[in-house]
Amino acid sequence: MKKIAIPYLLLAIFSLSIFSCSKDEIVENNTTAKNARANTTTKTTEISDGPITAINYANNLGKGFDVAWSEFTKYMNSFNEQSVVDYKNAGFDHVRIRIGDTIPDAAFIARLKTQVDYCIAHDVSPIIAYQASYVENDAPSETAAKRHLANWWRNMATEFQGYSHKLSFNVLVEISGTYGTNYTAVNGFYVDVLAAIRETNPDRVVIFPPVKLSDPLNLQYLQIPGTNDPYTMAEWHFYAAGPNTIDPTNKKYWLDGSTAQERLNVTGPIQTAKEWMQTTGYATWVGAWMAGNYNKGNTLTIPDQVGFATFMTRELAKANIPWSINTDDKFYDMVTNTWYDTTTDAAGRPVRDVLVDTEKISLYSGSSYSGTSARLAPGNYNKTELSNLGFFTNINSIMVPFDFEVRVYSKVGFTGTEKIYTKTQESLNGFVVRSMKVIALNNY
Repeated sequence: MKKIAIPYLLLAIFSLSIFSCSKDEIVENNTTAKNARANTTTKTTEISDGPITAINYANNLGKGFDVAWSEFTKYMNSFNEQSVVDYKNAGFDHVRIRIGDTIPDAAFIARLKTQVDYCIAHDVSPIIAYQASYVENDAPSETAAKRHLANWWRNMATEFQGYSHKLSFNVLVEISGTYGTNYTAVNGFYVDVLAAIRETNPDRVVIFPPVKLSDPLNLQYLQIPGTNDPYTMAEWHFYAAGPNTIDPTNKKYWLDGSTAQERLNVTGPIQTAKEWMQTTGYATWVGAWMAGNYNKGNTLTIPDQVGFATFMTRELAKANIPWSINTDDKFYDMVTNTWYDTTTDAAGRPVRDVLVDTEKISLYSGSSYSGTSARLAPGNYNKTELSNLGFFTNINSIMVPFDFEVRVYSKVGFTGTEKIYTKTQESLNGFVVRSMKVIALNNY
């Protein structure tokens, strides 16, 4: 991919010129911006692909992470290219880059472009998503809110005019506050936003969420603008803060997946989205879900997180709906560029492993999911098979997907003392495995 250096001072002048204005009166400066871009800046990422329809885009999104690289200072400062490489190598194909800044300055835009460049260079699709707290809470009027959102995206789109079509725009992370349930107003906002983006990006994928925190039940009220525009789609999400483990009547209740209602809490919203997709012809993407309730009590153990993540991932795969999990910092340490085995508030290695492949267990040579690892599909594994993997008498913890059973034996040939695991085990407590069976129960 061809890249040409940008004189930073000119980039700074250009970026500052189109974003530096009042929150509700961002200057509509398209002609000037286009001329400035043509005369004083050169794209850091040249188009190397043709337009991608939203349906094809969704089909290729796969699994991804919500990331805070452009949301919180801590992650802005620690972001580096290696993290993108590691995400791709682990099996994650896109990132949702959430942005909170109402008026991004030149340094912010330069940093964001670097993030997008690294993603595209390593075949990770970047999705820019705006938090829009000004629209939700601070705009003095509906007109001001609409003008702000349209102009924010007009300016952002101008900055990324000509970039790879792997980049897409997610108009809002979610909508709450003043317009949390006002779908009439929000649908009106979307008309102006799409028109603003299309001034410079006629065939970029643009993604619209429904009201009330992107609740799939509100897809029915979502009116995606544009006539015969094949580059628009919807985002929705659920369990963005993880499952509720306390109240069985809560629509996000999940403890261990043993009851039909827990499972219906997951499959019901997915079915709602599927029916909306079939009715409208639009593709959808789940922009955020969490395997644990890290910010609301952190009461799900890692084995239970594995169980929930298994079921969620399988059901979304059945519906052919891509997803982004919230958030990368629960799995990856960007400062050291290493994946967590486990910490007190992170999903860690076993949850990541089941996200990548729900139909294989993981073996770990160390306790607490540390050391070397291997993935095993259902089958029987005797001394020879385990030795070839380097795991004969060398298994100290195991990741067990939901609805799987692992039988381990103290002797070769599936004899001796037998132990049966249906949940992830942080430690085998000294039990020495010399043969084992992996069984997919297929109960659900």
